[in-house]
Amino acid sequence: MLLPLLLLISHLRPQASARAVELFQSGAQREAVALLEKELVERPGDGGLRGTLVECLMLRHRYRRALEVMRSDGGEASRGKALFFLARYDEALTFLDAGDPDEVLMLVDALEALGRMGESDQAVDRAREVLGEGHASVSILTGRRAARAGEHDAAILAYRRALAIDPVSQEALFGLGTSLVRSGARDEGRGVLEEHRRILPLLDRLEFAERSLQLNPAHAPNQAAVGDIQRALGRERQAEASYRRALEIATDDQLAPIVLRFSRFKVENDNDLDAAIELLRRGERRCGDVRLIVRQGDLFLSRERFEEAEAAFERALALRPGAPAILERIRKLKTRR
Repeated sequence: MLLPLLLLISHLRPQASARAVELFQSGAQREAVALLEKELVERPGDGGLRGTLVECLMLRHRYRRALEVMRSDGGEASRGKALFFLARYDEALTFLDAGDPDEVLMLVDALEALGRMGESDQAVDRAREVLGEGHASVSILTGRRAARAGEHDAAILAYRRALAIDPVSQEALFGLGTSLVRSGARDEGRGVLEEHRRILPLLDRLEFAERSLQLNPAHAPNQAAVGDIQRALGRERQAEASYRRALEIATDDQLAPIVLRFSRFKVENDNDLDAAIELLRRGERRCGDVRLIVRQGDLFLSRERFEEAEAAFERALALRPGAPAILERIRKLKTRR
């Protein structure tokens, strides 16, 4: 199962070099790690510095190097996770914390990968205690356990519970579709599996976009790309949060495409024309991009608010005299009035 990414930048320890932390948070992560490595050579007994370097290495997926750096005075708490991500499951079992929400899921997966199904089933019960019955991962694990035992009706119920929490869980969709087919509900099962095939490339794109964002948290286009994929997956509120964050961190030259996408979201997903227009106007005031003015005209025209549409197009034409696309819009507007 795809485990949550451990994005812990906000928890970097204060003992670390302030400059390294600033670099890491701004996206210059290689430089930050190099600086922390240099500082650790100079101060090998600084446990906070060592722990921060381990966290940065883990965030960059440099698990082998993280293992080399960690010691009992810094970073040791990440040993189980690093071993797990390196597929060294047998070793990871010694260090994974069954009381930690992330690590208990790793524990289940590690035991299952080692073929220790009885212990894995027990770890599922432990995950339920730690995460609660209403957690999607608990329902997925319960479904997997039931499916292995051939109890497909129970598996179907568990996977449906997971999808009620996370409608685009690829593991829950695949498990549900498979269990439905095996229980005899072939048509419904095939439909669910078709949905699984539809969202799988979107989830792959989301993982790639989130990793790109992880490498450069201050890159607004990456943040907006996450919003685009969340929107395609039907996660509207997560998409909106990504667009808002992208606007917060965007430079003036990055702003217009993000505003255009967010305004489309407000119209098409929220049916909120006023919010879309306000986004476009704020963006126009900030960067003056003519595309934002033209989009205002298009939106007004779509609602037959002809005077406001014409005013927007004329304002755009003043910035781009003779622009064919704008002149064509004005022509079409006049034929519709």
